[in-house]
Amino acid sequence: MNTMLMTVFERTHEICVLLAVGWTRGRIIRMVLYESALLGFFGGVVGVTIGALGVQALGQTPALRGLLQPDLSLPLLAFSVLIAVAVGVLSGLYPAWRSSRLAPSQALQAG
Repeated sequence: MNTMLMTVFERTHEICVLLAVGWTRGRIIRMVLYESALLGFFGGVVGVTIGALGVQALGQTPALRGLLQPDLSLPLLAFSVLIAVAVGVLSGLYPAWRSSRLAPSQALQAG
């Protein structure tokens, strides 16, 4: 949530201009949520990749070779990425709501 909240704070002027030119509050919310979902997706892909490489490396360690049976099936990896996207969207709800509540006049006040 912190990343998206900072993004909204940094883009207050841009969001207010979009509202002033006719974007609906719902469209602003969707924009922020799509960005949150994208961050969650890419974070999930990177996390799953690093995790899979780590599990493979641990599986090659002689001391753990018989103890560790990694399950790197495609459905499990896809579910992990899906969870990351869901967390991204959930963490973007408050920043999206906050950005939709901005008044277009704030863009003029900020300069």
